[in-house]
Amino acid sequence: MVFFILEYGEKFGSGNSFDLNDIVLEAVKWGDKAVIEYMYDCEIIRPNTLRPFDLNDKGFSGGIGNGKELLVSALGEAMAAHNTELVNQLLKWGADPTEHIPFAVTIGDENTARFLLDQGGDPQGVREAISNGRHSILELLLDRGAAPVGLELTIESGKHDMMCLLLRYGADPANDDAFSAAVLYDDATFLNGCKYASVRRTDSEWNDILTLLLDAGADMEKVSEGSTALLYAIETRRIQTVKLLLDRDTNVNQPAKRGLRRTPLQRACETGDFEIIKLLLGKGAAVNAPPAMNGGATALQLAAINGSQRIFRLLLDEKADIHGPKATFNGRTTLEAAAEHGRLSLLDTILTEGASGFGADEIESAKALAEDEGHQGCVERLRLTLYRLHNQNGTLPPLRL
Repeated sequence: MVFFILEYGEKFGSGNSFDLNDIVLEAVKWGDKAVIEYMYDCEIIRPNTLRPFDLNDKGFSGGIGNGKELLVSALGEAMAAHNTELVNQLLKWGADPTEHIPFAVTIGDENTARFLLDQGGDPQGVREAISNGRHSILELLLDRGAAPVGLELTIESGKHDMMCLLLRYGADPANDDAFSAAVLYDDATFLNGCKYASVRRTDSEWNDILTLLLDAGADMEKVSEGSTALLYAIETRRIQTVKLLLDRDTNVNQPAKRGLRRTPLQRACETGDFEIIKLLLGKGAAVNAPPAMNGGATALQLAAINGSQRIFRLLLDEKADIHGPKATFNGRTTLEAAAEHGRLSLLDTILTEGASGFGADEIESAKALAEDEGHQGCVERLRLTLYRLHNQNGTLPPLRL
């Protein structure tokens, strides 16, 4: 029937009701070499010309196992069927070997991938090899000159052996965001749907990965997605990773600027991890480092927001300035921070420790913030403080109750 259609049907490409794509792809799928050769002899399949059907057109949804499907070309169908004879024939007729190497990698056909490389195909498909766990094919591609990219993918998927392989072939963790990706992973999804999925690993496993990357030259202080390796580790409360980075002399006082909104100590106070705060202070973290210009805060201001008396007292013992300046934009003083977040106990501590340094304007501002948030206890405490201040200065009539 196929030969009859091809012999007596309407002229191809002029409104015929059947699709040459379907005929060729089905012929390849079923290994019908006679039909394919006949179509080639009739110049329906012609190499290196513009035509309705191209050997590299993706026009058939072919199953490749494991529930996956890809749109593949005639050569892809031949590869999926492991029909070496047809693969050879289609390559002779002009199918592009380079374009199909990633498909061979995806379906795990190392022999065909090697054959396509031998036919002059460029070594593509490194990321496909990593994603599909094709270790031996990955090594083949790297050995044939493929760029060792995708280091972050090996970390995302926990493929430690592939990570080592990429590093051996010269992968650059400093340029691949791999180090930040490695620090990022924890046993809970990180930072509001960040692009990296969560992977459960022990601290020991993480530190092994980080050590490998550091030994390969990873930049510990590179800013990625508004954070650094140390800030990521603090955010996810992994104290062993923090220790590892500090032992490697990462900057414990990296300033809150150039895309960073927190110093390491500020981030720890925001997170509220007492042990990490002690560790950072022991390594020389500056307790009074200035806040970022927009939305920044000092360590003590963040401790006031967090509400921990223990952390607040620790910072005061380290000479934290209770009257430290607030951020230029969207900032809060220590007093304002405690009032706005309803930290009545801390508010009392702040007013006691810094009694002589608060002016009427700052107290009024703190009271207004507490009122806006409905923290009535803080409002009353600040109203009384303001009354006493004005009464002491003789600037206000007696308080009306």
